[in-house]
Amino acid sequence: QTGYREYARMLDILGPHKLLCDLGAGYARGSFLACDRGWDNCFSVEIDMERFQYVRQAFETRNFPIDRVINADICEIDYSSFDAFFFYFLQR
Repeated sequence: QTGYREYARMLDILGPHKLLCDLGAGYARGSFLACDRGWDNCFSVEIDMERFQYVRQAFETRNFPIDRVINADICEIDYSSFDAFFFYFLQR
């Protein structure tokens, strides 16, 4: 799992005016942190419907922008508007 420190560092480096796409976001920890910090330019892409629905419901509960959470295959996204990407590779 990606820790909040890693996400916070990415957000600090990019600044609030850059678009970040978290690919294979899981439970969208990066987007939660970004929204908590008032940052609305972090998008999370997750293919798993259970995770996506959990995150969408949690976003709705907190009045976060639900359009920042996308249920899709990462191979089917138009990436042309994004400035940076986060993609976590599990090492075993």
